[in-house]
Amino acid sequence: FFDENSSNEERWAPGYSLIKEDYKFLLERILEDKSLAILFKPKKPQTIFKRLDRMKNLLDQALATKRCHFFIADNTTMPPSIASCLSDLSIHNSVVAPTAGIESILGGTTTFYMDHDNWNMSRLYQYGKDRFVFNDWNKLWDSVEEFFKKGNKNLDNYYSEKFLNELDPFRDGKAVYRIGEYLSDLLNGFDQGMGKEENLEVAAYNYSKRWGDIMIEKLK
Repeated sequence: FFDENSSNEERWAPGYSLIKEDYKFLLERILEDKSLAILFKPKKPQTIFKRLDRMKNLLDQALATKRCHFFIADNTTMPPSIASCLSDLSIHNSVVAPTAGIESILGGTTTFYMDHDNWNMSRLYQYGKDRFVFNDWNKLWDSVEEFFKKGNKNLDNYYSEKFLNELDPFRDGKAVYRIGEYLSDLLNGFDQGMGKEENLEVAAYNYSKRWGDIMIEKLK
């Protein structure tokens, strides 16, 4: 579960009361279902237990099951995609700031969104309303139960090819090479005394020769 943080000023951001609803729902599921384990990755791990202080009894019960874990190290650099690989299914509680869930999907883990804000202007709604984007915990959890009941965890069951291509047309695990080569070309260009525009043009040309014109046209 990716928690996108909360604020004690509920007029401008998701408030403590809202995030407590999320955690209350999920912690109760842990106590009810002995086959269930949940990993929690809060965006602000240093404040999570303060934010949940009024539900300490429920939290302690869930932790005592040994099926409830929080990533809380202050210095952790674990990205969402790595955390999600430890799970069969991920849930992210923000469509307004959806990047943790997107990383989870691109990492190969089916991911659902809980959208408290009804942010239906998000492109996610074009592809996943009541499929992987939900506005109600009970409806979302019905899909969680169905997910585990079917035992079929292929991304294709929830995401169209068009949606996946929009997120990343490659999906080959080689993004680090593309980024590294592009940056290397830019550095070489500056070393050769190229101006900014020429350098960017040459780097884009080299990229297209290696990887094709995917994304180059979009940038134009």
